[in-house]
Amino acid sequence: LNGVAALTRAVARSLELSADDIDVLVRAAELHDAGKVAVGGLPRETAVAS
Repeated sequence: LNGVAALTRAVARSLELSADDIDVLVRAAELHDAGKVAVGGLPRETAVAS
């Protein structure tokens, strides 16, 4: 579930972003990951058309 969130944290750290900025980005990535689970990982066009 945390694939995008983990990648986001790693990239944000490598860019030396502030802890607050990293937290915001990771939260957004977690929501992205959760959304992928909620729609079953369907391609966006398929999920929206349903």
